Amino acid sequence: MPYGAAALLAWYGTTRLAARWLTVSAMVLLPAAVAAARLYRGGHHPTDIAGSVLLAVLWLACTRRIVKPVTVRTGRSETLHD
Repeated sequence: MPYGAAALLAWYGTTRLAARWLTVSAMVLLPAAVAAARLYRGGHHPTDIAGSVLLAVLWLACTRRIVKPVTVRTGRSETLHD
C-alpha cells in the first residue's frame, strides 16, 4: 500500500504530466513485478495476490475519498489543484 499512496500523492501533487505518469506507472508496475516473482517462485498462491489487490484497492478508494484534493486560491477564482 505504500506504493499506492505514493501513486495518489504523485497524481494529485504534481502538475507536470510526464512526471505524474512516470511516477504512477512505476508505483503500479513495481508491486506487480514483485507479485509475479513471488507467484513464480511459489511464495504465494494466486488467491493471496488477489486478496491483497482487493484490500489495497478498497483501502486506496477509502483514502482517496477521505483525503480530497486541495483547492488552490488564485487571484481570480478558486481552482481545483489536479
